[in-house]
Amino acid sequence: MCALGQYLEREGLPTTVISLLAEHSKPIQPPRALWVPFELGRPLGPPAEPAFQTRVLNAALGLLVEPTGPVHTDFPDEAPTTGASEQQWACPVAFAPKAMSADTLGERVRQEIGTLDPWYDLGRERRGRTTVGLSALGPKAIVSLLESYVHTGALPQGARPELDLKYALDDLIAFYQESVTAQPGASSRDVLRWLWTETEAAELLRAVKARGEADANPRVKLVATGLLVPRAAASLTQKA
Repeated sequence: MCALGQYLEREGLPTTVISLLAEHSKPIQPPRALWVPFELGRPLGPPAEPAFQTRVLNAALGLLVEPTGPVHTDFPDEAPTTGASEQQWACPVAFAPKAMSADTLGERVRQEIGTLDPWYDLGRERRGRTTVGLSALGPKAIVSLLESYVHTGALPQGARPELDLKYALDDLIAFYQESVTAQPGASSRDVLRWLWTETEAAELLRAVKARGEADANPRVKLVATGLLVPRAAASLTQKA
């Protein structure tokens, strides 16, 4: 939509967009853009919050008063943390503090995966499908791939190493999300907070991001830094 705005503006039609990922939209330089710190798929913020969503929409439409662009601004507020959109999570997953008997981060993540396996299987059975599988690797094999990248910067010698990394990251995150949402009452906010503040997997993902910041391949760097940790997760309290 950011690119489409350029064409519409040339035909005399003013445009404005709401962007969830400023890293994506900034290089395209849309004529007018409101950057919001919300979850992917929720450009107006959480559901059942009409007053807040109206504020976001008005902020985006308000950019149309500017005759020319580019005009880019950040929405000043985080999404509401309480209200009608919140649900009670009946039985959230809780891991033992700092993973029991494992010495390395990779081993701790693999222990978590072993704990989540029954929940993942239950969720897949209930849904009749899964989004895990892009990488063609099992979750524990993905951890080994990511460990190797963190320690050596090496990825499989394929034609598109950035895709190998992205598919592995997508699969690992999807495995955790599908496992925990097999339990009753888990809202998207619950899942986001749990994944990024209570799991060892989050530490591994942040380590991938840190390694990616120095990667010489710009496409790999983009995947590891710009597409990995969502803005909404970056603002959460760090795990103790």
